[in-house]
Amino acid sequence: MSQHLRIEWCPSSRLPALQSFIDKNWAAGHVLAKDADLFRWQHPHLESAARLSMLTAVDNEQIVGLLGVIPVGISVYGERVPGGFLAMWFALPEYRNRQAGLALLNAAHSHCQVVGVLGFNSQVHITFKAMRYEIWPELPRFVSVISDTRMALMFRESGNGWQLTPLRQKRVSPKPPDHIMEWDESFVERWDSFWDEFSRGIVGTWRDWKYLRHRYARHPRYRYKLLFAENPKTHQLEGLAVYRLEPVGATGQSVMRIVEFLADLNAGERLADALIARAHQHEVAFADFFCTSEIFANPLVAAGFYRESENSGHLPCLFQPLELRYRPLNAAVRFPSGSPIRSGSDVYFTKSDGDQDRPNLLA
Repeated sequence: MSQHLRIEWCPSSRLPALQSFIDKNWAAGHVLAKDADLFRWQHPHLESAARLSMLTAVDNEQIVGLLGVIPVGISVYGERVPGGFLAMWFALPEYRNRQAGLALLNAAHSHCQVVGVLGFNSQVHITFKAMRYEIWPELPRFVSVISDTRMALMFRESGNGWQLTPLRQKRVSPKPPDHIMEWDESFVERWDSFWDEFSRGIVGTWRDWKYLRHRYARHPRYRYKLLFAENPKTHQLEGLAVYRLEPVGATGQSVMRIVEFLADLNAGERLADALIARAHQHEVAFADFFCTSEIFANPLVAAGFYRESENSGHLPCLFQPLELRYRPLNAAVRFPSGSPIRSGSDVYFTKSDGDQDRPNLLA
């Protein structure tokens, strides 16, 4: 490796050069190569506005490699530790055998006690396994067909037929249940009170009010709906569900992408009913939710969602454009050395934690 090679957080002033590198070497026309606002939103450095949370390998002042880190706090049973989700890991071919990519990854490990990644190829899988990441070969996906008619229209417009796999009876909610409220800045103390208690039982992204505001309420491109469940007697918040609507290519149909579902047992049922009611109101074809642990999806399953498997078949998961071939979404997380944490039922990560629920095309 060249003696001039250094690994550093990219200065904000070098964003144009970084975008040019991505466009030329990673993917021509990639949204982050064109959309500076989205780039700054996805990769803010938590300690300095003068830097981006994008690690770069630099040789003679030229960018020769990069590794994006989406910075987040991580709850380890209520203790907040620094963490990050990896995105866009690449080094120029002539620097790969000089271990520039490994140097970038080691730098990420040095800054984050918990490191996660969603969606990676078989070659990277070997690297993560060697570094003792906990690996989910396929992130569990829970789906519910909302309208057989709209499903048929979606597949017909795509030039393919559609046959409904027999499912359990769906619970239809004609209107949302009471005490389900949308995002409001006045909820901050009540949500953080709920999160402080709830976080003690899980391992996952630190989803306090500040995180929800940045990740969902102030997303620069997507419009998310945040639904909060309130206890009708105490007025305390007891759960959260977040979703967005995604058009299905040019078919004229849409799907509901549920990206958060966190609730106490009783509130979970009301939130599930609220989501089903919204899905009918929005006239979507189906709804889905990716989550590492089935425990958190249990209220959705009780409401008629089912976990996809080889036996039940798979619905499409890419819609811009619609891609009928199913591609399982894998995940990996590196926990602190010596930690007793494993990929158990109390580990809660969803598709939205990494870069798998971000725009990949400019509007």
